[in-house]
Amino acid sequence: MWAFVAAIVWSAFPMAGPSESARLYRTENFLVESMSASCDAPAMADSCESWRKRLQAKWLGSETAATWSPPCKVVVHGRRETYRAAVGPGSDQSFGSSWIDSREGRILGRRIDLLIDGQGAVSALGHELTHAVMADAFPGKAPPAWANEGAAVLADSHDKQRLHKRDLDASFRRQTAFHCAELLALNHYPAPHRIPAFYGQSASIIAFLGEVGGSEKLVPFIKDAADQGYDRALKEHYGIQGIADLQRRWLSGM
Repeated sequence: MWAFVAAIVWSAFPMAGPSESARLYRTENFLVESMSASCDAPAMADSCESWRKRLQAKWLGSETAATWSPPCKVVVHGRRETYRAAVGPGSDQSFGSSWIDSREGRILGRRIDLLIDGQGAVSALGHELTHAVMADAFPGKAPPAWANEGAAVLADSHDKQRLHKRDLDASFRRQTAFHCAELLALNHYPAPHRIPAFYGQSASIIAFLGEVGGSEKLVPFIKDAADQGYDRALKEHYGIQGIADLQRRWLSGM
C-alpha cells in the first residue's frame, strides 16, 4: 500500500526483551518503533539502512539523497488490530503501508507501517521502502503508479514475485491484461478486478526495461516521458521505437 500527500529477500528478526532500546531506535535515516516482542528495533533499523542503500543505488544512482531529513518513521506491528488502526481502510489484506508528505517540492514526512506476517517476518519492508526511495526522485508529485508499484514488487520475496507472475499469466486468459499504452497512461490505480494484472504487468515491464538498459535509467526515462512523451523517451533511453515496439518486445520476451 502507498499513500502520497500534496500511500529481494524478506527478513525475520530475533526475539527481543522488553527493554526500551529493543522497542525504539534511531539511526541517521530512520526512527524505528517496534510494537512486537518478536522485532528488535536496532536490528530492524540496521536492516532499513541496508535496504535504503541498496534501493537508492539501484533506482536513483547520482540522484541519491545523502540523508533523509526528517527521518523515516518505521512502525512494526505484531497484531492486525494496531496495524489497521494506524493504516486505515484497505489494510485488511496488506502487510505494509507507506505514507509520504510532500509539499512545494519538499518531502516533509515519511512513515512506513509494517505487520509481521504468519512466518514471523517483516516481509513488506523492501516493497514499502522502495516507495519512500522513489519519492526522493519526484518531490511534490507522485511517480506514475505503474512504475512505483512495479519497482516495489521487484523488492518482494521470490515467492511473492512468482504469485504476481501467476496473476499476470492469468490476466491474459481472462482478458484483463493491459496494452502497454493503456498501462503507461494510467493516472490512478485501475478497477479492483484488474489490480492483479496491474501489479504483475508493472513489475514485468520494469524488469524488462532493466534488462534492456539497466535499472538506473528508469527515473530519467519517466521524467523525460512526462515532458516529451513515452515514444520519444523510450527511443532515447532504451533504443525502443515507441510504445508499440515496447509492447511487441515485452511480449516476445515473456
